Amino acid sequence: DYIGKDLIIPIDLASRIDITATPKLFIETINGKTHYTVFNRFYIPEETALMPENAHYQKWIHEGYLIATDGNEIDFNEIQNEVKNDLDQYGAKEITYDPWRATQLAQGLQAEGANIIEFRNTVANMSPAMYELEAAINSGRFHHDGNPVFTWMMSNVIAHIDAKDDIYPRKQKRQNKIDGVVAVIMGIGRSMAHEEKQNGDNQYDR
Repeated sequence: DYIGKDLIIPIDLASRIDITATPKLFIETINGKTHYTVFNRFYIPEETALMPENAHYQKWIHEGYLIATDGNEIDFNEIQNEVKNDLDQYGAKEITYDPWRATQLAQGLQAEGANIIEFRNTVANMSPAMYELEAAINSGRFHHDGNPVFTWMMSNVIAHIDAKDDIYPRKQKRQNKIDGVVAVIMGIGRSMAHEEKQNGDNQYDR
């Protein structure tokens, strides 16, 4: 059903020993409004998932909502191959990534011919996209696949508001992961950038 629709694949790589999120974010216009539909995909190193405190990860792996890669570090090759398969099947406007940790993975995908766009997780970049995510949820323009890992991550997000009313996603505790939400916010930010570029003003490309 989504083949041919606009697609952005954001990559949020927390660390090599933690969860990586590579959701597919489809964007379409319905009755003049922008709708977002996300199909989530999460990876975690097998050794991290097997730690006693991570029983919830083991459950999600068993149910197929979380992918365990062999060993004690994220397998970039496996992720690269699966994202490349997404590109072959659906096409994509771009793959967007935060250069702080995902540069190696992004470079590998670029070598495969993907359109790679850097998106730094600064307050200036994240705040408009986070406001748009909130508005899309409230107005019924945001749709998702029901992945319980994503639901858990959404429940972990704390909206940090500064003196300028800019907002930024935070988590209260280290174990409260929000990587999937951060990735979706990045993808929405890039979608907004495409819309702004059509109107002649694109803050994300400055």
